[in-house]
This record gives sequence, C-alpha cells and structure tokens, in this order.
Amino acid sequence: MREALRRVRPTRAVAQGAAARLGVVGAGVAGVLALVLVVVLAALALAGPATSPRGEAATGAALIVRDVGADEVVAAREVHVGDEVELRHRHSVTRRPIRERFSVLDRERLALEELWFDAHGPNLPAGPDQVPPQAEWTAEDGAYRVIHPSTPQPSVPVATGSADVDHRVLLPNGEELVLLEHVEAGTLVELAIAPEPPQPLERPEPEP
Repeated sequence: MREALRRVRPTRAVAQGAAARLGVVGAGVAGVLALVLVVVLAALALAGPATSPRGEAATGAALIVRDVGADEVVAAREVHVGDEVELRHRHSVTRRPIRERFSVLDRERLALEELWFDAHGPNLPAGPDQVPPQAEWTAEDGAYRVIHPSTPQPSVPVATGSADVDHRVLLPNGEELVLLEHVEAGTLVELAIAPEPPQPLERPEPEP
C-alpha cells in the first residue's frame, strides 16, 4: 500500500502540469483532475495497510543464515511475524541437547523466548543467579528452562559446530535447516530476519 501511495502522490504534480499545458481548455479541466486525485487518495487511505493475497496484513519475512566471514546469505526460509523457530545442537562437552527458542518479533528482528537444557556445562547458566534479572529460571523433570520476556535480538551469532554438535534450526513448517549443509564446521554465521528474502527464496525440495 505504501508503494501504491508513492505511485499515486506524484500524480498531483503531473495533473497540475497537464492542466497548465492545456490551459487553453480552461480551468474546468484542472478542477476535474484535482477532484479525481482527491477521490483516489481517499480510497487508498481507507484501504488500510498492505495486505497479503489472503487479505491479511503483510507479515511475511525471511529467516536468513549469513556467513559472517564471506558476508553472504547462504540460506533463507520464509517465515511470518509471530512464528517461532528453535536453534538446536548438542553441547560440545556434555553431548546433551540444547534448545534455544526464538519468535519472529517483526520483519527485522528475532526475540529470544527460552533456553532449555538438561545438563550443566560450560557457557550455560548454573542457577537462577546467573540469568538476567528479567528472565525466569525453572527446574523441572530433570531439565532447566530460562524463560525470557521476548528479548529482541537483531541477530543470533552461531559458531557452526561439527557433525557431533549438529547445529540446526527447526522451522515453523517442521523443516530442519542443517547449518552444515550450507557452511563448513567452524564457520561463524548469524541468524537474522529480513523483510524480503534474497531471490530466489530457497524452499525444501518436495518429497517424491
């Protein structure tokens, strides 16, 4: 809709220029053009924000994986505002699973929602005194959860681990985006949200 408005707004100048060039026809033409312009702008304003083909407010975006060293996007998947994604891997020392859950906060940012693990290890909080004050620490069923209040994250850095560590991102549609399928172990990447994905948008191959 904003694009539509940008396309329409210059029309006023065009209409005024045309009326000036056709001044011999009289002021009536300029008045009609001005009236048409007002009607068009009013209709666009009443139409509201940009919508998707389904008639919903536009929320589409892309989860991108960017190779920091090469400064290039190596993978992109379609997501929507409000979706959740989960970064999963095995701890390099404890070999136990770790899950970090993020939500798509808007069309430019992720938000950290929760950290889950079931064994203490390096770089993991050992108790409630080691988590941010606004976060909630819980221990239940032999596992630990650090629940965050939708903490905005412009990007999420990940040092891609080996096959044993197995960094992957669980997407809303159930697909698992395996980082080692796009970069080598040891590569620093970052997960981020882009308003519009690089073209063409990568999609999983359909199963035979």
